[in-house]
Amino acid sequence: MALIGASFVTSDSPVEYPLADVIPFRPRAPKPEPEPEIDLLTAVDVAIRDLREISNRWGEESARRQADECRLMLEGAFNAAVGDD
Repeated sequence: MALIGASFVTSDSPVEYPLADVIPFRPRAPKPEPEPEIDLLTAVDVAIRDLREISNRWGEESARRQADECRLMLEGAFNAAVGDD
């Protein structure tokens, strides 16, 4: 009798009974790396357009906010591209 991973319990009787049948699980596949929200080339493209708009509204509060958002987007895309979090 061939059972993989099983132990046998013997008693006074001539019959052997398996104690357990161990079933191995397949190894888990590694989780894929999450895709960055925006790739570096797209971030640069968007930043160029944003900077054109900002230059036309220089000195306005909305232009300063847009410049800050543009900078944060570029930093995030750059960090994702080089592997920094």
